[in-house]
Amino acid sequence: MLKEYDIERETLLPIPASASKYGSRQLVAFWCVLYGLILLRDFFSVQIPVQLITVLLILFAVSSKKETIVKYAVSLIPVAQAVQFSTIIGAMALIILFKNRKVQLTRVSIIFLLLMLMELLHSVIPPFSLSAYITFACTYVFMFVIFSDKERYKVLNADTVMAFIISVIIANVIVVALTLKSNSLNFASIIQNNWRLGNTFADDEIIGYRLSNNPNSIGFHMIIAISSSIAMYIGKFINTKNFIVLMCTSFFIGLLSISRTFFVALIGMLIMLCFCIQREYMKKLLKTLLWIALIVIVIYSIAPEAINNMISRFQDSASTVTMGSRTIITQQYLEAFANDPLKIIFGVGMQDLQAKTGVMMNPHNSIVDVYVAWGVVGVIITVILFIELIMDMKKYKRMYIYTLPILCMILYSMSGRIFKSAHVMMLFVVVASAINMNNECMKFMKGETHE
Repeated sequence: MLKEYDIERETLLPIPASASKYGSRQLVAFWCVLYGLILLRDFFSVQIPVQLITVLLILFAVSSKKETIVKYAVSLIPVAQAVQFSTIIGAMALIILFKNRKVQLTRVSIIFLLLMLMELLHSVIPPFSLSAYITFACTYVFMFVIFSDKERYKVLNADTVMAFIISVIIANVIVVALTLKSNSLNFASIIQNNWRLGNTFADDEIIGYRLSNNPNSIGFHMIIAISSSIAMYIGKFINTKNFIVLMCTSFFIGLLSISRTFFVALIGMLIMLCFCIQREYMKKLLKTLLWIALIVIVIYSIAPEAINNMISRFQDSASTVTMGSRTIITQQYLEAFANDPLKIIFGVGMQDLQAKTGVMMNPHNSIVDVYVAWGVVGVIITVILFIELIMDMKKYKRMYIYTLPILCMILYSMSGRIFKSAHVMMLFVVVASAINMNNECMKFMKGETHE
């Protein structure tokens, strides 16, 4: 018999088998080593070779189960600029492949393989760097390995989502501390002076590895964290207290980024939230929206400048010029090979788009980015990828609230480069884990175990 799943109950869902106490301790130890070394190097100026960090993190992966390795991987997303990200992710992919005994090609894994091959085919169009391609391919190999795993549903779960959320909050708290130290500021002055959270060093500094990030990337990370927190709260994976803490922290950090992408995605997320929820969960939706409204009111009462700074970004004349220039950039890319049927169909590859097209700036749109890089074929393949990920809920009754993170990712694609940036690509693991929370709920309803 199907168990009645009471969305208003106070008890949370059972912890998946993958979230063993030993695995949790390993994850905490991983965070301590990762962020401890970053603090020593970036905050206290201790000379720590980045290669040492790489070796230590890979050793963690060697000694852990694949479920825990995936949590390590998503924990690295917010610190991609501070470590040898692609090297570590590539090594983790090989370790998981070695430990995995149940491999099965899926439509999603085949899509990631096709995208790698499409980029490799463009090696005939100069300029092309083999080392740059290997760096690019590491994340795609990781995706291929994860989505080829027969037991991926034990890996892609609520614990993986929570590992990302906690790590991204820790990382950005450290970014705030580094910003204060590097610029001799206090916390109030960051807000009052309209300072955008992200870059932690001066423009004229040449630094190989340091905890730093683009403000728009921080805003995007926070949107994924917020949408995932909402899905976990409505699905009863986290309680009200944890939801409030995660939401307050993620929302405030997002405001500090002063990213228009964050604000637009936040509004879009709230609109999509109303459409994603089924009628039987309307009471839970209203409760969630009430908490969100209260969080906004509290933050505005404590730091009104934070919200005012975000609103002023849309009133800034320079920002208006920037938005207009992005439209011009898009037109330039579309016109670059409008008369070349072969390039329209297959593109010119991700590497050095400017040199191959003659356009000076990078595209600020994933659709344009994919079209220019991989042509119409690439656009079709990536659309199928998103559809396949969403349709992964077909085994059970669908609770569309769990598609909220991937819908936010699609919304972000209008202003970012998903398939070029390695750390953004890794978010496919997070959104797939959020979607799989639907299956976790339905297994509970059917009385199935996680084993």
